[in-house]
Amino acid sequence: MPMGMWGFEEEIRDRKIEFEIDGEKGNFKSLSYVVKKSDLKLFCDMIYFFLSEHNLDKTLNDAFKY
Repeated sequence: MPMGMWGFEEEIRDRKIEFEIDGEKGNFKSLSYVVKKSDLKLFCDMIYFFLSEHNLDKTLNDAFKY
């Protein structure tokens, strides 16, 4: 999870959103965040603003090309 390397999980914890990371261990392309339905809108907003702030859209696109 490239976003995890840039501190995204810390921001989630700061907002008191409970989450789990689910997926195939050792394969970062298959990992996903699992959040409560009641936190979903805030979580999506956080993704948008995090990517905008850190200009990670290119980084994420490059990471998922392969």
